[in-house]
Amino acid sequence: MATARARARCALERRGRCARGRGRGVGGVVVRGREGRRRVSRAVSDGDSASSASRERTPTRRLKIFSVNDVYELENLGRLSVFIRRHTNDYADDFICTLNGDFLSPSLLSSYDLGAAAVSVMNAVPVTHACLGNHEFDHSTMILGQRLSELEATVLNSNIVSTDDANGLDENGERVGGFVDHLPKTQIVERGGLRLGLLGVCTTSTPLSSAVKPRGVIFEDVIPVVRDIVDGFDNAENEDQKVDLTIALTHQTLCEDEALAREVPELGIILGGHEHHPYHGAIKGTDVLCFKAGMDSENVVMVTLEMFDDDEDEGRGFEEAADASQRGGRGAASLARAIRVGSTSVCGSSDEDAGHEENNKGVGVKTSTSKSSASSTSSSSEVAFIEDVINMDGVDSARGHGWDVQPGPTSTVRTKRGNVHVTATLHSLYGYDRCEEIDRDIWERSEVLRDLHEYVLPLHEHAERLSLLPLSSLDVRQQQTTLGTLFATILRDECGVDLCLYNSGGVRGNKTYEAPLTYGDFVAEVPFENNIITLDMTGADIYCALSFSEEQKTETCSWGGYLLWDSEVEVSAAADAAGAGDLEVKIRGEPLNRERTYRVVTWAGLLDGADGIPAFEEVGLRLAQSLGVEAGSMSSATFSDDGVPFKILIMRHLCRWRWRQLGEMISFEDMDTNGDGAVEVEDVRIALEAYTASKSSRQEAESMVRLFDVDGDGKISKHEWLALFEA
Repeated sequence: MATARARARCALERRGRCARGRGRGVGGVVVRGREGRRRVSRAVSDGDSASSASRERTPTRRLKIFSVNDVYELENLGRLSVFIRRHTNDYADDFICTLNGDFLSPSLLSSYDLGAAAVSVMNAVPVTHACLGNHEFDHSTMILGQRLSELEATVLNSNIVSTDDANGLDENGERVGGFVDHLPKTQIVERGGLRLGLLGVCTTSTPLSSAVKPRGVIFEDVIPVVRDIVDGFDNAENEDQKVDLTIALTHQTLCEDEALAREVPELGIILGGHEHHPYHGAIKGTDVLCFKAGMDSENVVMVTLEMFDDDEDEGRGFEEAADASQRGGRGAASLARAIRVGSTSVCGSSDEDAGHEENNKGVGVKTSTSKSSASSTSSSSEVAFIEDVINMDGVDSARGHGWDVQPGPTSTVRTKRGNVHVTATLHSLYGYDRCEEIDRDIWERSEVLRDLHEYVLPLHEHAERLSLLPLSSLDVRQQQTTLGTLFATILRDECGVDLCLYNSGGVRGNKTYEAPLTYGDFVAEVPFENNIITLDMTGADIYCALSFSEEQKTETCSWGGYLLWDSEVEVSAAADAAGAGDLEVKIRGEPLNRERTYRVVTWAGLLDGADGIPAFEEVGLRLAQSLGVEAGSMSSATFSDDGVPFKILIMRHLCRWRWRQLGEMISFEDMDTNGDGAVEVEDVRIALEAYTASKSSRQEAESMVRLFDVDGDGKISKHEWLALFEA
């Protein structure tokens, strides 16, 4: 991997130079030759006169940008590396590669290595620029600082600052988040003869959607910050601070990006994240372009920027791209989060490049759809999906033009921003060769996960304590099951809420377990990384949700939206019931109070309308309105991308419970066998074998240390020990 990485780095250093600015107001969006805002072009065919004229001339300056976001599973980053090499003449051409937030978490691997594998692979691609996402803070602010010190990319941070309050200082009185103040707020990049002003912002909702509340940092409002940066560039007197185009790396919802574009219309391009489905076009009502690739590097946005010294056609033939961007469909939203298994062998070349050398010039488009590419990949790499892709071609999007655009020729948008010609296309990475060096790195770092499949979890001990043996998920879509009740109870206790309501479609094994469950059994039961959130619901909301669930179950016999509840929720038919939805409900032994507000843990997707439970949809609508989503907006607030994955919460609770069990039997000092003030994996293994019924002491000890090792030193300090007991 070092060879490929060195080759890419040398190319970048040889062909590009950067000037950094850190002060507020440095950076911006004013382009040279300020003749005013340009109208941007529609997504055009090869026969369009304006774009044809551009292609007939030879650009004097050119730069390619490759953009991805929200990368949790690492398997496609090797393909991204190959894609970049193929479209830059093996790194000989100038390029930038951005990852727009959420690269350290959440995934099963990152819960064990705290994002170390992700950083290694990002360096190998190479990713040149990134912004922070809400999940960068999942492992703690301190771990984030450690990972960023290992990351070779420039991390742009325009709106996160450290604090010096009591919670923001470490034991030495130093700012826990002090490193964020040293990240560049903006960067002027000069490559390919173009000067770009880059900035990076993270959603202000991060404290609500991170796995843990970020310590020692605050998130400044995005719009005023960006406005100041724009003004700084706009009023720059120094030529070194003037740019041809401003690009904002953002990690926030589409509705937040919309607001930013409308308030700061001089922005050139938003390369966004946070949404897990593609967006490709102009923000409605503005000339600001917004591109989001979706999640896990399944797609990549390739943006080619060109300038012509003889540019004389400014203002002719340009219309709003938003009016003719690829019609969205919610097909991508119907893809199950699949576990991909099979060999790491190299796949065949993508059909996309067959006979199309023009792609290497940045103006070509795809000749095959993502569907055919995915089919080719599946056969050549033996990728096995848990569920078939649900094809929803022809379904209109409620999110407006550009939402969930499909990769391929019709995704191409050709526009002009100032004097810069922009060509952007969404490409599927399925079917591209994989990078053997990157795949080997991922394989070696994933050894801990392969070992986990033989790890016997202590779920049966919890089940015995709650009188839930034998554990079973049989007919979970039609009735309460012992395994469903156990999962709901663990989520309730780990999140510290009043009750849990969880959709039965997330539990898939449909079997009874006579022996204790292994981690492999756990993955088979819960294959999807459904994100879990906590929220307030009235007793009336809860009653309506349960009533609808019982009615629907009766009408459809088997329904994935049937709600499972925890061990302290009691639901029975009302004494004078006229139908299946007439219920008596008790929470912790008390009748449900319909006027009281309860704290509930559930799957975030229910608030977005998954499974069609009206009570949850209404709660989601109220939350969206509280976030300031405008009525009639082309976008809406989405919640399924927020929260913490189901398996991570279950594993954290199992490990936390085991720590507490040990704490009742042995002191921290007695467990610290070498007296160095920290407990290591071997210390925990010995204690587990001596004081508990653990059936996989080594794997369990490793999990217990990794999941609560806040500073990433591979040990548990006394401070970390006390903190996990307080949670």
